[in-house]
Amino acid sequence: MVQYPTTQVQDGMPKSQIPICVRRLSGLWYCYDDQGNLVYIGSLFPPSPPLESLSNYPYIYTSAIISQNSELLIFSGGSGKFAYQPRFVAGSPFFGFINYSGSVSVPVGTSNTYGSTTTIYNNSVYISGLGSNFNLVTLPVYITVTWGGTFASGETVTVQLTFNITQIDQTTPAFSPYTTLSATATGSQSLNINNIIAVIAPAITTANTYYTVRSVTAAAASSASSTSVTVTVQVWYLTS
Repeated sequence: MVQYPTTQVQDGMPKSQIPICVRRLSGLWYCYDDQGNLVYIGSLFPPSPPLESLSNYPYIYTSAIISQNSELLIFSGGSGKFAYQPRFVAGSPFFGFINYSGSVSVPVGTSNTYGSTTTIYNNSVYISGLGSNFNLVTLPVYITVTWGGTFASGETVTVQLTFNITQIDQTTPAFSPYTTLSATATGSQSLNINNIIAVIAPAITTANTYYTVRSVTAAAASSASSTSVTVTVQVWYLTS
């Protein structure tokens, strides 16, 4: 009796259990993910990172390439929204870049009244060559608030951080959860990704809808009737 091999075959080759790219005699590259699924055919050198199954990634992903050599990818859920992601193919996870807001000064109000609200960052970016602004998918991962100047005896300065969350293809916030940090002396306090998600997640109550943090804003208030305290805020955020 002859025992025939039972190896699964896809497109004329064994079904791989690891990411693999092969170049055919035609000159085209064929790339398979770690489940043996064909995920890329093209003449360009295979994309990176390694082609793990997309089921392992969050459902924020690219859906199309505008042109063969383009570095602009269309959002899967966005109408007229774009993301800058060089040399990635459709289906690649977005997040991979980290940006820094710089140190942004926030006016301090008095008598427990918040001063002017200041935008620490928003997700609009100007793309050179296109002459226009586009929106990115963003997620803040680290925030530092610094109190400087001089505190009066018994003075407390509170900073409110607000996360304006929109659907990917919308401009009006659907949710604006916030948290506050207070100080009675100069110094810094920080929020990490766990602290931030703990604020953001409970506010999102609509299932199967994709959201992004459109902006982070800050406002500050002193308990005193006048103040010499200064406040600055810095944000580091993942972006597409």
